[in-house]
Amino acid sequence: MNHGELTKKDDQAMATLGRVTARNYSHGQPFLTQNAFDCPFYKKQCQQVFNDMQSQNITQESYRSFFTAQNNKKYQQNIGYFWLKSFARPNLKFRKHIGS
Repeated sequence: MNHGELTKKDDQAMATLGRVTARNYSHGQPFLTQNAFDCPFYKKQCQQVFNDMQSQNITQESYRSFFTAQNNKKYQQNIGYFWLKSFARPNLKFRKHIGS
């Protein structure tokens, strides 16, 4: 697989894409049209995930359901998928610090 080095810009672009998409799914796809990536390989990986989501009619409400064991296996070599998945988990509830 000749995909070039994962640059800081590529890594940050995928993290931003994950955050944006988790908050508002419809904002994720347009982010891919921006010049956010150094390496087209990583952008293409993210685009592949979005194309599959679109073909499965994923919406904001069903977004988290896309990240299944089957898709984990399918996208095993796709770092973009795992960035999206990392932000798709439910919001964590933080306990109040004792004494604050």
